[in-house]
Amino acid sequence: MTGALLLLVGLALFTSATLSAAESAAYSVGASRVRTLVEEGFRGAERLSRVRRDHVAIRSTVLVVNSVLDFASVGMLVAGATLQWGTLAIPIAIPLSALGVLLVSGGVPRLIATRQSLRLALVSAPFLIALERWVRPFLVPLTRLEEIVTQLKEEENGAASERELRELTELGRREGVVEEEEHELVERRSGWTSCRPGTS
Repeated sequence: MTGALLLLVGLALFTSATLSAAESAAYSVGASRVRTLVEEGFRGAERLSRVRRDHVAIRSTVLVVNSVLDFASVGMLVAGATLQWGTLAIPIAIPLSALGVLLVSGGVPRLIATRQSLRLALVSAPFLIALERWVRPFLVPLTRLEEIVTQLKEEENGAASERELRELTELGRREGVVEEEEHELVERRSGWTSCRPGTS
């Protein structure tokens, strides 16, 4: 494995580990403690409060950036092992590289962050805000895709609820629990009656 490849892997893992530690530190500080820091005018407290307020965007940004860096690290490690020992090393290199990257970029930094959470959170908050601003344009397609999927799920759940309501009212009408007038009222409110032939 060449020195340049090792250097790239090291930079990617260092960046990913730093992001993991910063995120863990920012969200391990209690909300009441953050309010106290803001009231007392601690440097970086306002930005830390903003990071916690925009937690969805910040965490999405960290997740995407870390995923890209981690996958790139695994790919480079596997490529280096293949160049060094041939294709027979691939079945061993993939799981070992993935495990090593997971520990270095995720497990260890988060453990360290819990012990130095306050100081690290105050220092890293501006960096997290800037990173989210830089990455935001690249996340727009993913955000819109998520909105579309959410809307489709809501429409599907609504249609399923209407079908269930119709089945329940029909069953109730047959068993005499729901009167005919109530049954027709439910159908009109749900828009079913207007879809039937001969109705207005």
